[in-house]
Amino acid sequence: MVTNLREWPTYYLDEDTRLMLKVAKGDERAYDRIYEKYFPIVTIYATSINGHDNLSEDIAQEVFRRIWQQRKEYRPNSTVKTYLFSFSRNVIREKQIHVRITSINQCEEAEFPTYASNEAVRPEHEIHRKHVVSEVNKAIDKLPIQQRLAIKLCYFDNLSTFEAARITGDSYDAFRKRLYRAQQALVDILAHIVK
Repeated sequence: MVTNLREWPTYYLDEDTRLMLKVAKGDERAYDRIYEKYFPIVTIYATSINGHDNLSEDIAQEVFRRIWQQRKEYRPNSTVKTYLFSFSRNVIREKQIHVRITSINQCEEAEFPTYASNEAVRPEHEIHRKHVVSEVNKAIDKLPIQQRLAIKLCYFDNLSTFEAARITGDSYDAFRKRLYRAQQALVDILAHIVK
C-alpha cells in the first residue's frame, strides 16, 4: 500500500488529483486552482443537502479551510469531487448538530399543551404542571448530549425518527437505539415523580 506522497505515480492520475497532491505538499497555487473550480460546486452540494442557501457559502469556506489544514493527510483514493463532498457532509452534519444543541440549551421550559375547559385551571394543578415541567427539563439535562439531541429532535421539534436520523447523520437503527436509551434513562430519572 502506498502511504508516502512521493510514492504516488502521477502519470495515471487526472489533473485535479495531481493538483490535490501538490496541495498536500503545500502548493498554494494548486490550492487556489482547486478552490476556484470546486467552491461553487461544494456550495451547491451543501445547499442540496442542508437546504439553507445562507449557510452554504459558510459551509464551503469551512470545507476548504479544513482541506488546507489537513492537506498532508490527503490520499488519492477517490476523485477530488468525492473527497470534497465527504468533507462537506461532515461539516454539514457538525453544523446541524451545533444548531440543534444550541436550541436545546436555549429551550428553558418545555411547552406542554393546555386544554380548553369550561373551568378555570386550579392553582394547585398549575403548580404541579410547572413542577413536572421543571423535573423533565432537569432530567433531560442529565442525559448525554447525543441522547438530549435525540429527545429534542423527536419530542420538541416533532421530527420523525427517520428525519432526525438524517439530520444527525446516523443510520435509522443507530438513531432509534439512541432514542430508546434516552427514553429509558428519562423513565429511570423521573421514576420519583410518579410514585
